[in-house]
Amino acid sequence: MSSLTTALKSSTASKGTSSKNATFYNQEKSKFIEEMSVSVNETTRIDVGRSDHVPAGTLKRMLAIETEVDVLKVILMNPRTPIKAIIDFAAGPRAGQFEDDEEVIAYLKNRIGEGADADEG
Repeated sequence: MSSLTTALKSSTASKGTSSKNATFYNQEKSKFIEEMSVSVNETTRIDVGRSDHVPAGTLKRMLAIETEVDVLKVILMNPRTPIKAIIDFAAGPRAGQFEDDEEVIAYLKNRIGEGADADEG
């Protein structure tokens, strides 16, 4: 067997194995989302808060520290945001920013009502 054949054989044999697995990539994805959730760019934080793929824990942390009204609004209106986190937020001083926001109030009343209906059933 020629040295070229040997080199090709060993090269193609190792292609099927990878040192990185799905857990590694999921951890990297989670780190990336977490970094984006605290970005200095408000638009980036709005996109993270609006996403259907952001973990609920990230939304909870964002809700606890966010100060921009536009970002808070999308987090409050994201169906993945935990209701407990919303209730905790509502008890704090930043919730006053939404006292006159009929859209947020109606959405949250509806969402809390759905949660109560699910608990009864």
